[in-house]
Amino acid sequence: SPELIAAMLGVLKAGAAYLPLDPELPDARLAELVKQAGCALVVARDRPAPGGVASIRYDDEEPPAAAVPAS
Repeated sequence: SPELIAAMLGVLKAGAAYLPLDPELPDARLAELVKQAGCALVVARDRPAPGGVASIRYDDEEPPAAAVPAS
């Protein structure tokens, strides 16, 4: 979707890394992948990030300030 492309470009422009996660995987596996990758923030479309990592939805107008880490 156009929103996904914009989100990917924003992530790369911010100097972060893009790690595609398959939403069909079980939550436990997704949580392990996020933990191993050392993700500080997950940009998601339809559900919160697994494993308690901060997340923002890329189809929201504006992310809540508390969800965006300072670093």
